[in-house]
Amino acid sequence: MSGRVFVVLCAIVFLLLAFAWIDLPGPQQDELLHFPVVSPLLRASIPREAQFADYNLPLMVMSYVGALKGWLLWLWFRVAPESVAGYRALGILAGLVTVGLIWGFTRRHYGRPVALLTTALISTDPSFVQGIRIDYGPVALAHLLRMGGLVALSGWLESGSRRALAGGMFLFGLGLWDKANFVWFLAGLGATVALLYPREALRRLRANPAVLPIGIAALLIGSAPLLSYNLKNRGQTWRERGVLEVKWFKLQQAQHTFHGTFMASLTGEDHLHSSPPAHDVRFPRLAHWMYRLGGRSQTILMPLLAVAVLALPVTLWIAGRLGAARRLLFPLLLAILTYAGMFFSLQGGESAHHVVMLWPFPHLFLAASLWLTADRWPGRVPRVAAVAVTLAAVVVNLSVNARHLAIYTRTGGTREFSDAIYRLVPYLAENPKRKLVALDWGFSHPVAFLGSRWNLVAEDIFYALLPEEEAGYRALQLRRLGELMRDPDTLFLMHSPQRTIFPAAAREFFALADGGIEMRQAAFFEERSGEIVYEIYQAGRGAATPGQPEVQVAFLPGRVAPQQDYVMEAPELADSWIDIVYHVDGVSSGTATRFCRLDAAGRARLTTPATHPAATVRVTRIRRSGEAWRPARGSITVVR
Repeated sequence: MSGRVFVVLCAIVFLLLAFAWIDLPGPQQDELLHFPVVSPLLRASIPREAQFADYNLPLMVMSYVGALKGWLLWLWFRVAPESVAGYRALGILAGLVTVGLIWGFTRRHYGRPVALLTTALISTDPSFVQGIRIDYGPVALAHLLRMGGLVALSGWLESGSRRALAGGMFLFGLGLWDKANFVWFLAGLGATVALLYPREALRRLRANPAVLPIGIAALLIGSAPLLSYNLKNRGQTWRERGVLEVKWFKLQQAQHTFHGTFMASLTGEDHLHSSPPAHDVRFPRLAHWMYRLGGRSQTILMPLLAVAVLALPVTLWIAGRLGAARRLLFPLLLAILTYAGMFFSLQGGESAHHVVMLWPFPHLFLAASLWLTADRWPGRVPRVAAVAVTLAAVVVNLSVNARHLAIYTRTGGTREFSDAIYRLVPYLAENPKRKLVALDWGFSHPVAFLGSRWNLVAEDIFYALLPEEEAGYRALQLRRLGELMRDPDTLFLMHSPQRTIFPAAAREFFALADGGIEMRQAAFFEERSGEIVYEIYQAGRGAATPGQPEVQVAFLPGRVAPQQDYVMEAPELADSWIDIVYHVDGVSSGTATRFCRLDAAGRARLTTPATHPAATVRVTRIRRSGEAWRPARGSITVVR
């Protein structure tokens, strides 16, 4: 099989994994971070740093995230539908080009066999594929600009073309504009070149001194929007992000990324088996096969890399005899130094969309370690073994990707990725003139994007109610919240207690309601698992669910100590397993699936956990497992 045919096959596999059931999971707030650039209604809410004729053009979405993807989306939507599928397609196509660039770069510097192994590994890597599919980082353009710049600089190294040099550095500059943490990669690349190729770098500069100003100028031009923003705002990017920190849990996030489990945990893996089989998706039988094939929950990339690192002295000795020692070390050092930059940065490396910036260099190091060792020994067995190891990794990758697709099709996504947003937005559009107020993170961008035809806009008021806000400003916003709560034409968008991300606004909302402002729950929306995810409140009296009477839940005794037995009673739900939604002192909440089984009299004898804190636990919703939720009332107090 020719190399090009193999790369085309890898590209097809990548596209199939990335495009399958493309509307799932539901669109997430950060995934749609760049939509305000596209939307005239929202454009005024982001920094406007350039003016053309009578138009103010945003250059930055946040202090460290540029509007590059937003303007590309603006062009893309001229030919593609403005839908979730269309939005995600742009990132996936960027990922497809990245796969081709990875093939070209590795083939040029490491030869065809290493390039084949690397391309096979990266095109099926779950963190790469699923991260680009959802692109909540964002990461798709960063991958493209990083590899595009490296390929262009490789062309300059081979031909001496100043155009290639300028092009590569310009792409790196665009990477900085796209997201300022691209500097982690640039710093890692510069340090790696300085450590491995110091003489060659100095020789290049002495032989042609003009390359330095050309490269710097191209980098500055590419990153000009970021620089302009910081000049006008007194270095805001640096002031906000230029802080050193050490948090060891970042290593755990890196481990999740290498295992390929991060996106699964974000989008609903904990509900995979409890959710019903996929039935309202295209090709439900294929979706069921994804569930059957997704038996692996994590990749074998990390153990393979661990073996490659342990074998490094031997591999280096072999590579040294071939004159390839520095080429072997290049991807390893680049990955380590890039990760060091993010690890010591404020909030750097705290999520998969940071760690995945190391890709494809760990994969390249693994492929080079396998092939350089195998190719040195006589006979075909070592080469076959290297291919077999890579094939095993690819098969496991495919299984983990199938698991992700099973999660999407069975659960629809959970939490901030829930496909319940597709049911929420049409409900809000029934009366598009009502004011929408978001009391938690995760509503404004999905509502505006999916509701663009109705000009829906949800105001993010919850930021102003966070405890860290200045006291006077926060008090002013609390008064405004009270005024909005008295307006019957205002809808308040909240997550259910167990799905709430920033609870401060919800606490203030319910405190005002308890203080006399009458509010009713106008609607709620469930995930496919039956878990309530969205709650809608409106001024006035009345029940949210007509025809669903409140279930009275009794606890005997009403006050218990840890390890003390008590009886729970709900006669209406006798002889069944029950699920409950509970609140603990109004501070925390959660859902207990199959909490207990009630007997024929509707009773269950339970024991208070030994470690349960002193608190009052209130049951607010209850159901027979698998049925619809019903409002509930009942509480028990734990004393110590």
